[in-house]
Amino acid sequence: MHNKNIRSFTSVDILNAALYEYFQKHTNVTNPNIILSGGNSPKSFYQLLAKHHTEWNKFKITLSDERDVELNNKKSNEGSIKKLINNDQFNKSFVGLRHTNSMNTLNRIDEYHFCLLGMGLDGHFASIFPAMNNLHSAYDESVSLINVKNGFPDVPRISMTLAEINKANNIVLLIHGEEKMDLLLKARPENKLLPIDKLFLSSHKKIDIFSVI
Repeated sequence: MHNKNIRSFTSVDILNAALYEYFQKHTNVTNPNIILSGGNSPKSFYQLLAKHHTEWNKFKITLSDERDVELNNKKSNEGSIKKLINNDQFNKSFVGLRHTNSMNTLNRIDEYHFCLLGMGLDGHFASIFPAMNNLHSAYDESVSLINVKNGFPDVPRISMTLAEINKANNIVLLIHGEEKMDLLLKARPENKLLPIDKLFLSSHKKIDIFSVI
């Protein structure tokens, strides 16, 4: 695997403290742009951000992917993260992927200073799944976002493309559990590559893996 840098931690609390330090270091710029991830793994980190970080008015915040549901739906990544952070300035700085002008807003962003991603046990990240019908578009299109309509659990989704995620200068892949780490480190032939493999192969920057087993 290319560009790997694994940082292993003995507890979620220690991992979150290190991740917060990493976050502060890489967002210490005039107008930071960041990508956050949904799912269960980063929730405790968001709770840490809610306690210790307040200057959200300087940020532009968006998501790697979103379920195409209303904000008050419990499956909404945006809704869940906003509840955890619970900050008016955070909400005002947020670029939701379901908004009509979200594509244009993302196209105007030249770089992201911090990107937090998770990975599923099928090797997906964001909402780029190995069996999706438009996987080629997720990898190859120059657009920022794609619609993910079928072949997956829950509901239709909206996902950043690989090209959009690769606008991030600092990517953290959050791995919780031995099964996910084993999948990540397993060697696969070229015709069996998973989306997470494509992320590492396509990125020209170091991807930092924060793991707790």
